[in-house]
Amino acid sequence: MTARNDLRRRHYISRPMQGALIVSLLVLEVLVVAVSFAFVYRELSAAVDVGLFRIHAPPPDGASVLWRALRPVLPWMILFNIGVLAAVVVLWSARVSSIAGWLHLLAERAQRLEWRRPGPAPQGHEVIAAAERWFEQERAHWLEVRAGLDQVLGTEDAGVPRTDGALVAELRALQDRLSAAS
Repeated sequence: MTARNDLRRRHYISRPMQGALIVSLLVLEVLVVAVSFAFVYRELSAAVDVGLFRIHAPPPDGASVLWRALRPVLPWMILFNIGVLAAVVVLWSARVSSIAGWLHLLAERAQRLEWRRPGPAPQGHEVIAAAERWFEQERAHWLEVRAGLDQVLGTEDAGVPRTDGALVAELRALQDRLSAAS
């Protein structure tokens, strides 16, 4: 990519949502590890208690004792992490879908020259603020065009020859379309 294209590219990031997701994931991971360690501690304590009073038996291998303690805990840790990540994906895609859907409605309205808002906008994202600014600029521009058409078609000496029926008809159709859409 060239430097010019890099300047034109924008990355829109929802910092509050990313911060909340990171903090939530960290808290959940700490809780999962703490609960897992509690289970492992309980299993290891039971193994030590059993081995402590066995005088004549050879000591068990430390790795096998640890593996026996971790075996019931590891699958649950993995499943829990996968579940949390799946929930995050669902939440994030719902957020992105709400923003994209609202932007799509806004673009459809602008294409039809309807300048009413499509309902409440999703809050807290730079893309929404930029789209709202653009929508208001376009609305103001097309209201100026409509006012100009009203002025041109409303006066006899506006410079539009009345003999050119096709031009006047197109201008009146545009005027009607702009009036109906706003």
